[in-house]
Amino acid sequence: MALLTRYKKSGGFLQLVMLIETCSEAKRNNLLEKIEQEDPRWAKAIRQKMLTLDRILQWPEETLADIFAKTKNLTMAVLFHDLNEEQRQRFLSGSTHRQKSMHMHFVEEQNPGKVELETAKINLVESVRELINEGYITLKTIAPELVFTKGIEEELSRQPRYTNEIEHAAVAKNLKAKPIGGESLNYSKNNRARKQPTHEDQLAFLSKELKKYKEENQNLKQKLKSLEDQLKNQNRAA
Repeated sequence: MALLTRYKKSGGFLQLVMLIETCSEAKRNNLLEKIEQEDPRWAKAIRQKMLTLDRILQWPEETLADIFAKTKNLTMAVLFHDLNEEQRQRFLSGSTHRQKSMHMHFVEEQNPGKVELETAKINLVESVRELINEGYITLKTIAPELVFTKGIEEELSRQPRYTNEIEHAAVAKNLKAKPIGGESLNYSKNNRARKQPTHEDQLAFLSKELKKYKEENQNLKQKLKSLEDQLKNQNRAA
């Protein structure tokens, strides 16, 4: 059975987003690749709407303070080992001096490894998603780009499956406006009627354009993969 089948019902998109948000980085990337192969529209929407630590850290200080107050102490203590001083202080902005001191002492007692750090990030994202679902955090106010409407499953089904479908349509529309070869009118310079492109000519042209777009898309994917690998290697070296 296809991966997305069970999630195409109403409310399924949120269920899938929440599942992916609480996966390890390796499993998350694997799932997104499978979804991309099955339906690029869903993969793109999930990447746009899912919560990540980096996105949460861009939110207002007041929101981060509320998140800190409503998240387990151990989760935040471990997570603090992966934050810089400015990010730590933004989470602590709503705490008293005594609360800050106690928390930082608890942070110093922790000695998390890579697995513990990843688990803390997942737990934080899961906690934030719960706060959103319960109405404590309003995305429309602080991060409207992450909001998705009820019925998004149906909306996605109406979108073009591939970007090339849009490009294909634009090329086809352009062909109706002018013949292949760049001439703008139906008559040549010597005023003789110009032969209109045949259906076969249009198909050949469209096939050529589609091949070009596919090659460009593949090159972009390879460059993106190379950049991601470089970033991972730099993170490991750091």
